[in-house]
Amino acid sequence: MTKGKSVLNELSLDYLNLGRAMIFVSIGLVVFGALLAGLISRRKFELKRVPFFVYWTALFAVGKVMDLVWLNAPAAYTGGYLWTLVALVMVVTIAVGYVLGVITMARSRNAWGHPYYAALIFVPIANLWLFFKPPKSPTTADATSVPLTTGWRGIATGVVLIIVGVGVTFVTRLESDTVAGDETWQNANIDYLIRDQGLERALALMADDVELPLVISESLTLVELNTYGTTIRYEYQVDAQGDSLLDSFRQSVIDGLCSNAPMRRILDAGARFEYAYYGLDGYAFGTIEVTAESCLP
Repeated sequence: MTKGKSVLNELSLDYLNLGRAMIFVSIGLVVFGALLAGLISRRKFELKRVPFFVYWTALFAVGKVMDLVWLNAPAAYTGGYLWTLVALVMVVTIAVGYVLGVITMARSRNAWGHPYYAALIFVPIANLWLFFKPPKSPTTADATSVPLTTGWRGIATGVVLIIVGVGVTFVTRLESDTVAGDETWQNANIDYLIRDQGLERALALMADDVELPLVISESLTLVELNTYGTTIRYEYQVDAQGDSLLDSFRQSVIDGLCSNAPMRRILDAGARFEYAYYGLDGYAFGTIEVTAESCLP
């Protein structure tokens, strides 16, 4: 991978780790595309309600289909072309915004005689007016007579496109678990998290992501998870007895952490893992401490 592509790859990973902020970026790109349409589009056609609904649902479906691109993110990051996926999605998002601007202005012309109410599409609740406002002139004909976009057939087409979009969303969410479990992707995100947030903050985010109590098995439950600087401490409640309990857990805990590539990266960054075990009566069996040195042969 060349240095330039590597930088673009890392910038793309930064973008994907924006989390919910990515939604606002996408909205911004759509608005930008719509503004471009208002500035440079010279098309003066009109759209009645049903064709507008069909074209809107088509854009909705396109947006959902584009989410499938992110399922290829791990392979793209490894191959050094993650930036091309990000660029593709951004360009398509702007294009969707542009088309949205064009069709919304056409609907506004049909309903009010001018394009200025197109801005309503970005106002929740009020945007429904664009879908239901009757034409200003009942005799106005649509400039486009595309099959399956008028009457009941148009409504059916729109409903089908919505179902397609929802179905794609369902598939994307199912497959995203596979993406999240990809070891290379996990390593990349952990490296990013430590680099961007620092080790202490990375551990705190890890702890916040776990819902407690977490049942591990019939006899083992994680009841507390806290961080102290670069130490993350797991506290378990054990339905068992015997002073040798800690020894029976020790090697499996160490082997489990050291053989897990993402966790090993956190250890190598200087983290300390503590595993404390308590009986149902509060008896403390002891604590297992694991650092990077614990993984050395």
